Amino acid sequence: MVVANQPDIVVVDKHRKTVVVIDVAIPSDSNIRKKEHEKLEKYQGLKEKLERMWGMKATVVPVVIGTLGAVTPKLSRCSNRYREPHQRSLSRRVQS
Repeated sequence: MVVANQPDIVVVDKHRKTVVVIDVAIPSDSNIRKKEHEKLEKYQGLKEKLERMWGMKATVVPVVIGTLGAVTPKLSRCSNRYREPHQRSLSRRVQS
């Protein structure tokens, strides 16, 4: 059963047959990992239903930023994955 979950953003790429479900939260810095885990669990059912109904690969991306700016390592990896190729190379040069 899928409860009425409403993510903040849903990105559908019909050419790649992918769906990205994005939900944003801003908890206290000490709770960012807990909140990230809650978001992943909350949208797991929706992810599975989208894959079955639409025949697309679905991904849940919880964007959790602490009130003082802390982020989890998973957010950094996800943000790099969804950048355009020219943005990835630019960010690598800036970090070097």
